[in-house]
Amino acid sequence: PFFILTNILIIVPTALLLMELIESMLNESKRTQSVSIILVVLAACLLTIVLCYMWRAAFTDPGYLPRGNEAVPAPHHQLKPNGSKFCETCKIWRPPRAKHCRFCNCCVRKFDHHCQWIGTCVGQRNYKYFALFVFSINAYAIYMCAICGVSLMMFIRQSHESRLLEIIKQRKFTFLNGGYTLVMSLVLLSLSVYHCRLICHDETT
Repeated sequence: PFFILTNILIIVPTALLLMELIESMLNESKRTQSVSIILVVLAACLLTIVLCYMWRAAFTDPGYLPRGNEAVPAPHHQLKPNGSKFCETCKIWRPPRAKHCRFCNCCVRKFDHHCQWIGTCVGQRNYKYFALFVFSINAYAIYMCAICGVSLMMFIRQSHESRLLEIIKQRKFTFLNGGYTLVMSLVLLSLSVYHCRLICHDETT
């Protein structure tokens, strides 16, 4: 359910904003139309990149370890000197940095976390796609916020409208998306910085 919600939160606001921008292009000069077309095309390209990384992260095996049938050792013998630890649920010796996910009920290599937003674990095999998704959607949110700002300024300049309520009324999706993407870009920026630090130190969450 959360994965579907993530798609909706990305696609629907973008579609509403782009429809409003395309509609406004009909009343613009040719020069302004050219700029608007470039902005719309770039937004569509960035959206495609974001969705591709998100879907790759969601549908790539994160590194699930197959269950075994090992005898359960005594509690004080469940950790080896090399860092391997015995999982009583999966009945296997899992390698260092592998952990058991309580949501997926499986052990995952280089387990980072279980991400509800993409509906799966983030581990050895899909972490790069998850990180690229975080970085790309952060860039996308900043870009869309900038588009909203530019679009509103162009509208104010061309219409000579100065009343805030009238601007919001005529460009409601642009205004709402500007606020939405501004908040999201700030949240995602902190997440991007956090994962940059993890990558630089070769760590997991």
